[in-house]
Amino acid sequence: MQRKTKKTISVIIPLYNQGKYVEEALYSVFNQTHPVNEIIVVNDGSTDNSLEVINPFRDKIIIIDKPHSGILDTVNEGLKKATGNFISFLDADDRWTRTKTEIQLQLLCQNPNIDMLFGCAQRFCMIVENNIETEKNMDVLPGNTRVGGLFKKELFEKIAYQTAATNAHEFMDWLNRAKEAGRTFMNHTDVVFERRIHDSNDGIRNKELQRQQYFASIKAALDRRRAKENK
Repeated sequence: MQRKTKKTISVIIPLYNQGKYVEEALYSVFNQTHPVNEIIVVNDGSTDNSLEVINPFRDKIIIIDKPHSGILDTVNEGLKKATGNFISFLDADDRWTRTKTEIQLQLLCQNPNIDMLFGCAQRFCMIVENNIETEKNMDVLPGNTRVGGLFKKELFEKIAYQTAATNAHEFMDWLNRAKEAGRTFMNHTDVVFERRIHDSNDGIRNKELQRQQYFASIKAALDRRRAKENK
């Protein structure tokens, strides 16, 4: 009789100066309709109260505290610790919808030839009306990002999570290399996470840098394709 493999999910939460929002992020993981087996918070040298906020949850999460070195190193520290056979991610200022892991794990199990899949993102912001702060939903976008996906762990064991080009966007570059290696993915239309829009978003604070990173990732992929065609 063939032995069934236990389906375990690890979530990696990079954390840098998001003490205001990280508790919400954690509760969105705790409240999943399909429980997460391992929650790894990697504190990237935060200088605000982030560690104070997450300390009360030490019995439920794994905390890795490291000097500030950026998102690439932070994600890799989490990947080194992760033991689940499926990997997921959550930015510390965003939230998962309650059924993210349930929907995505079911889809991956129904499509065993797929290595990773991506749902959609509901963007939202906070507005003040009559001196009361409330949430306002914005648009829904495809979530082909770390947070929008669920991944087989073996992907990261075979395709290193690193950038292959100077100034490339870390996730986009990794995803491009995964596709080039023949790794398969699918998209689905369910909203699986809520993307918070606020003034300290990296993409808002430095749109030009993000634009340069995306172009560098595209150029690196095209260069690899040309080199392969010219062999």
